[in-house]
Amino acid sequence: MGPCLLDARVKRTPGPTWCGIGSRRPEWTSQDAYGRSLTTIISMANDGGPSGSNGSTSSWKRKALSALGRHSGVVISGVIVAVLTVILTQAISQCGAKDPKKPTAVLTKTVFSEGKLLAAFKVTRREQGERCLSFSVSSEDPEARRCFGENFIGDPCWPRRRIDGDFAVCLSSPWSSSVTMLTRVRSFDTGDTPSPQSLPVKPWALEIRNPNDESEILHCTFQTGVEFTVGGQRRNWKCLRADSNSGKIEGYALGKPDSTQSSWTVQFSGVATEEVKDAEIVRVWR
Repeated sequence: MGPCLLDARVKRTPGPTWCGIGSRRPEWTSQDAYGRSLTTIISMANDGGPSGSNGSTSSWKRKALSALGRHSGVVISGVIVAVLTVILTQAISQCGAKDPKKPTAVLTKTVFSEGKLLAAFKVTRREQGERCLSFSVSSEDPEARRCFGENFIGDPCWPRRRIDGDFAVCLSSPWSSSVTMLTRVRSFDTGDTPSPQSLPVKPWALEIRNPNDESEILHCTFQTGVEFTVGGQRRNWKCLRADSNSGKIEGYALGKPDSTQSSWTVQFSGVATEEVKDAEIVRVWR
């Protein structure tokens, strides 16, 4: 009967014997099993064994201390496993979670400083200028205009007056350092300023994450003139890969950007499909 005393499973209620031979198996509780069994073992070691045992005191102490060591090992192992499980779960959760989206940067383009073209820009084309309207169709910059040359339409353009003849410089995109200069513009701010409702949806340019591959950045510029629609929305911006100079169109940004959140989005469709997906806007130029 002695070895039964070292069993870690302890009865909820005391019985006539520790082994309970021939009696119904009692219920065990994990909550108090360790505490009560360890108390029993320690008491048994101090008292020299169970009452009525014929074994030597030193033998019972050795058995009790051995059982105590086994119980302690179980407890420590359980704690270690629990801690490692928590750490591993948190690591997996952090690795699997996406980085929070950053707020969209809203920018305007500056091409002049104190009446002079900034050094970052280079004039790569010159055209005889004619006139500039009092507004820009593409840009919300109050200084930007839509300007016309003999064989050129530029939007946005930034006009300047000078003694030897008024001029304007026009950019094709905010990522370009090349400008077209319209020389000897004859008239500025012609035509009535239209109401905002009559102008196309702006902004001028978008930098978005390709919804088909979010590691890829697309540069999207506003398209004036007649354009097709996808799902009832105009293809307002044509989008090219930021890391390519091939000029290949990757798709179109549609309709109007959703600016209700700090991170803006816009609907996007590919070239050969009408499937529409939401794309994150990283930066926008007005």
